[in-house]
Amino acid sequence: ELQTADKQVGIRKQLQLSLAEKNVLIREIHHRVKNNMQVITSLLALQANKAKDSHLHEEFQYIQFRINSMAMVHEMLYAAGDLAYIDYEKYLNQLITTLVVSMKGSDGNITSHVDAKSIKLNIDTAIPLGLLINELLTNSLIHAFPGDSSGQISVAIKRLPDHYELKLSDNGIGFPVDFDFQNNISLGLGLVDTLTLQLEGTLHRETNNGTTYLITFKQIVPNA
Repeated sequence: ELQTADKQVGIRKQLQLSLAEKNVLIREIHHRVKNNMQVITSLLALQANKAKDSHLHEEFQYIQFRINSMAMVHEMLYAAGDLAYIDYEKYLNQLITTLVVSMKGSDGNITSHVDAKSIKLNIDTAIPLGLLINELLTNSLIHAFPGDSSGQISVAIKRLPDHYELKLSDNGIGFPVDFDFQNNISLGLGLVDTLTLQLEGTLHRETNNGTTYLITFKQIVPNA
């Protein structure tokens, strides 16, 4: 019996060691992916500075924002104790702050409110959702708050029995009444629609007193 108990203790220690080594390896992978993405954004920034066309310069910048939204997920997984899920409220606060400072400057007049307590998402959900939110936030900062205008952006996520609900809204000037969302590719709404489908969700847009997006989505389980 003593030999059996000692053997079980030995096996348990080996499993714990193996798990610890695996966690270190996973962290290192996330760290390297994040670093590679930062190298890509740096290259894009250099290329953007060479662009003489202002529209082309902006497009390079928007690509940087998209890559950065993905790199943040890997950085948070690298830094967190839980390698499977990230605290999405913390992620949203970081994403919004970064975008506002990048697009409006550190003295920008845009405030934000985030409500996503206890929302933890895996990487397969966090990245496409982060890209989707990045597009909508970028659109708001460009079109809802032109110049130095002030305003607020709100993002809320709540969990329901079989899906999640995301509400993203701003109190900006909104879009013109005759604005054609479907044909204006500069807004990146094609990407938003694609990501919504990837998240097995739906999207509804309201344009009264600013713009509000109501989006449902599901936690994506790999190979499910």
